[in-house]
Amino acid sequence: MVPTSSSVVQFEYRDSTGTAVGVSAAEVIGADILRGSPVRRPSSYVGQRHYPGIFWSATTRTQLLYESLLEESFLWVADFDSAITGIASQPFRLRGQFLGRMRSHVPDFLLQTVEGRFRVVDVKPEDKLDRPEVAEIFEWTSRVCASKGWEYQVFTGVRRIILRNIRLIGRYRTAGLFFDPPLVGVGAEDLAGLTVSEASGALEPFASVERSALSLVLERLWWGEVGVDLRVPLSGSSLLFEGESRGF
Repeated sequence: MVPTSSSVVQFEYRDSTGTAVGVSAAEVIGADILRGSPVRRPSSYVGQRHYPGIFWSATTRTQLLYESLLEESFLWVADFDSAITGIASQPFRLRGQFLGRMRSHVPDFLLQTVEGRFRVVDVKPEDKLDRPEVAEIFEWTSRVCASKGWEYQVFTGVRRIILRNIRLIGRYRTAGLFFDPPLVGVGAEDLAGLTVSEASGALEPFASVERSALSLVLERLWWGEVGVDLRVPLSGSSLLFEGESRGF
């Protein structure tokens, strides 16, 4: 493989004012990209094969674009992951030379973690990864990220039951953002070892018109205060434990 020099790779993005910026890989700052806007917006037309849309993120408190249902699935997983503190979609365009050819690529997402690290994510169905043009672009992007000390991930999907559970829990992710927390003195240790139904019963005294007892339990699941095993269908008999949910 021909080595990639970060000094000849250009990052193009839009800053927080919408102004186009172009800098070398050595100069680019991940936080500046996160504060910006997408470098491209998915088109929508009759008969298209992909399903673009807008995802409201509890992590960023903003709307994020996605270009396919697989990208939407990734956003659910990333939004649910408490280790992720920042998400940007269609964040930047890479331009540079790799294997004797000029390349141009817009990764699907840029993430920031609680440790302050950055992760670039491309979303692609697994059956398309062996295509030479896809493999080369992903190899190049991976090398550019490595030169920055950034992580690189290719997301090909998640088990259907895990995504179903995250979506179900996510129905209740916003209530805690708009109403004062009513559960002072009720910690994860009080709920650990109970089933979802038992925890709902224990929290019934704190329920209100805006937030049912079940909502209070699932909010805590969303924010990682308690967890469940996501590899099996979520139900009233699902056992809660302290810490984040397992299986994804």
